[in-house]
Formats: sequence, structure tokens, C-alpha cells
Amino acid sequence: IAVPIDADPDAIRRLGDDPRVLFPVVTEGAETIVAAYRLFAVAPHVELLIDRQGYVRAITRSSGEAMDLDTLVAQVQQLNDEKTAGEAPPEEHVH
Repeated sequence: IAVPIDADPDAIRRLGDDPRVLFPVVTEGAETIVAAYRLFAVAPHVELLIDRQGYVRAITRSSGEAMDLDTLVAQVQQLNDEKTAGEAPPEEHVH
């Protein structure tokens, strides 16, 4: 999913038609997501790969270029192949 930092409800429209967006874009609740993960966003363009438990598993920082798609797919597949040990108790999982 994509989460625009400005959390503008107009973000999807501003993306335009080209290139086509092939993933969900969050606008409602984006402020909360950005607040939780902003610590990792120290570049103009940041991509975070977050696992099902909410842990950051990979970070790509650049001046605007997106991560290589093959690399991203390989990282997602690696996460999908992992067995989960169960969820950590909420009091131990802090962002």
C-alpha cells in the first residue's frame, strides 16, 4: 500500500492516470500510519516493507526513484515464506 505523507484526501487524484497505480493508496487514517513510521523516512522518497505484525523488514531510501520491482517481489515472497511464531503481546510491540 502507499501512504502519502501529506495525508491529503486528494492524493489518489493527484497521482494521475500514468503510470497506473497497481496497489492501494491509503488516505483515511494516513496520519496515524505516518506518525508511527516517520522515524524511518529520512530521505525524499522512502519505501518501507512492513510485515503482518507491523515490523519494518526493509527500507529503501532515495531521492525519488522507486525500489526495483524484482527486488521488492523477492522480499515480499521471502516474508510470505516465513512461518510466524505468533503475535507479540501488545505491550511488547512498540513503534
